[in-house]
Parts: sequence; structure tokens; C-alpha cells
Amino acid sequence: MGMVKKVTVVYITEYRYEHNSLSWLMVFNAKHDRYIGWVYREFISRY
Repeated sequence: MGMVKKVTVVYITEYRYEHNSLSWLMVFNAKHDRYIGWVYREFISRY
């Protein structure tokens, strides 16, 4: 597991829903076009 700085801009390429209502998003760093990984939707902010 790792952390991404709060100011990192990402883009989402895929999403999945678990049976227990958790949403997963596959995200990439938008500036460097690098794969970051799968994160819970609740951890992504649109601000």
C-alpha cells in the first residue's frame, strides 16, 4: 500500500463494485500517465 499526495491529479480508467457496496477505481497519475492502482472511491475527492 502507498499514499498519493492530496494535490495529485488522477484520472479513472475503470471502476468495479463489490457485493458489500464498496466501489473500486483504477487510477493513473494524470501528469505523468503512470499507473497508481486500485483505490476505494471514498478516497477520491473532486475538489
